Amino acid sequence: MPIRIGVKNIMTRSQLITKVANDTNMTAAEVEKVMDGIFGTIGDVLKSGDKVTIAGFGRFEMRERQTKNFTNP
Repeated sequence: MPIRIGVKNIMTRSQLITKVANDTNMTAAEVEKVMDGIFGTIGDVLKSGDKVTIAGFGRFEMRERQTKNFTNP
């Protein structure tokens, strides 16, 4: 899933991994492993019904939405 940056630019997962690897002198495999760990942990916490707040980055929480009614043409 692409990550939106601003209004027009979109950074893909692989582009993000490459950029972080270049900026940190880590291998792409190491960065991918760390990213999978971070986002997997965030997902697990959200599934358990809790919220995640990372100072300076953002807040993640699950919200209930009303169902939308669609007509199949």
